[in-house]
Amino acid sequence: MSTMANETERRQRIRRTAVVLGLVALAFYAGFIAMGVLNS
Repeated sequence: MSTMANETERRQRIRRTAVVLGLVALAFYAGFIAMGVLNS
């Protein structure tokens, strides 16, 4: 039973990390677009 709980907790942590990294990538992407638009 405890292994199942650990697996679920690990999956949630991986998903949270993926979401955070995705948001960081999106922020960089939006930043580069904004810089391109403002500099042109």
